Amino acid sequence: CIKRRFPGPWHAILCASMSVVRALFKAAVLPIIPVWTIAIHSDYAKVDLLLITEAGCPPCQEAITSRLDALVSTDGLADILNVVHHPFGNNYMSTEACGGWPYDSGRRRCWANTCVNVSSPPPDCFSGVIVTQHGQRERKVNMMQACALAEATSWQQYWPFLVCMEKHYEQSIGVEPAAACAEESGLEFAHLMSCYDGPRGVIELIRHASATVDHDFTPYIAVNGMQVREKYDLLEAVCAAYSGPEPSACGGVQFGA
Repeated sequence: CIKRRFPGPWHAILCASMSVVRALFKAAVLPIIPVWTIAIHSDYAKVDLLLITEAGCPPCQEAITSRLDALVSTDGLADILNVVHHPFGNNYMSTEACGGWPYDSGRRRCWANTCVNVSSPPPDCFSGVIVTQHGQRERKVNMMQACALAEATSWQQYWPFLVCMEKHYEQSIGVEPAAACAEESGLEFAHLMSCYDGPRGVIELIRHASATVDHDFTPYIAVNGMQVREKYDLLEAVCAAYSGPEPSACGGVQFGA
């Protein structure tokens, strides 16, 4: 554990957390994500929408609070979607092979290609310091979102919390909006804080780090495994991917236009 990066009480918390994290990785537990967040095709008609963001990214905030929120709020669309969110985005973890601070996009890409979705990642892939693109506030909010993902019973319950946290990101210095956002989404704030303040918060965030595939930019949005790059393609991509009865929102969509 690197003391100079986290002085004061954060040093003790993170050092203890890293010990727990290392033990869990040895037991091959960490890659497990809450069941409802995994792209499982038990219901063949569901469309998987994968979202990779980091809390302090302005384009991510815009996407979540406007076009993505509008998409999932459209009548009938939430019923055909399985939304998977990984709140780790452009962050990475310090390793011997790729380095750590200061933040560098090349180091992030090195870490992603060395540590994520590989059969035998180096032992230090998920035990180092979390390196954020937009500072320590981003790490705090990412962690709170990871805790909310773990506590939520469905993506529909989690979604209002995510939108609320991103709307208030610039007006806060940390996770102050979490209490109001938890109430809005029906989550237990005490449970969120228990996760956030203890070793579990780091563990939950690293769960999502281990699932954050390499990407060119954030927000990274994929529909059934295919990246959607353009704003106007998102509704079209969801409607085209759905194999069940056409929702009213998909009526009149011009595919490939």
